[in-house]
Amino acid sequence: IMATRLQCGGGRELGGWRRRWRRRKKRTRRKRRGRRGRRWRRRRRRRRRRKEEEEEEEEEEEEKEEEEKEEEEMDKEDDDDDEEEEEKEEEEEEEEEEEEEEEEEEEEEEEEEEEEEEEEEEEEEENEETEEEDEKKEEEEEEEKCRSRRGSR
Repeated sequence: IMATRLQCGGGRELGGWRRRWRRRKKRTRRKRRGRRGRRWRRRRRRRRRRKEEEEEEEEEEEEKEEEEKEEEEMDKEDDDDDEEEEEKEEEEEEEEEEEEEEEEEEEEEEEEEEEEEEEEEEEEEENEETEEEDEKKEEEEEEEKCRSRRGSR
């Protein structure tokens, strides 16, 4: 082996073993140090994975926050809707109460009017009766006058 190495030393024309060996040496050194090396690739992969994982975690956290915000907004909207429904129900109840009160007042007024009409009718009947009695009395008085006149004649 040594003889062959010596025979074809560093000469360019033969493509010497020394040049090949040096290139190999440099290549291994580059692999260890630089960008083509296994270690560098592994580091790079690890960094990328870590970055991706961190980004995924951040995205998940953001999604969770957004979901929480949406839930809070939904809860607020539900609360607002519940309050509006309660207000509507209260207003409806108040309106119903007012209508009932108005109906009661109208009924009372009608009853009062009926009572007044009955009283007026009774008064009219009494007046008619008294008028009839007065007429009878007047007739009787006239008859008595006539009798007394006849009697005096």
